[in-house]
Amino acid sequence: MRLRGVAVFDGSTNTDVETFVQDKLSSSIGCGATEITVDIVITPDPNNNTTGSNLVNAQPYDLITVTVSVPYDEVSFFAGKYLAGKTLTAETTMRHE
Repeated sequence: MRLRGVAVFDGSTNTDVETFVQDKLSSSIGCGATEITVDIVITPDPNNNTTGSNLVNAQPYDLITVTVSVPYDEVSFFAGKYLAGKTLTAETTMRHE
């Protein structure tokens, strides 16, 4: 299953998305799930009255943005200090269905 399948369909919860992302990343990059931060923001469609950032309240066409961050020090495979102390971040936005 992909993040899209977890984040944008009715019945999804923030916990579902957070657990999915943390499990996938911790198993692939070898850091602890607690080191991975997952933020979810909902931008309501102009025709919707969605409030807050709880996926349970998302309506069709709302934009769901998932931002994932992990400290470089937790995933670095190379020696060097160029990115030491920095945070690696990725973000994706998709429409709720």
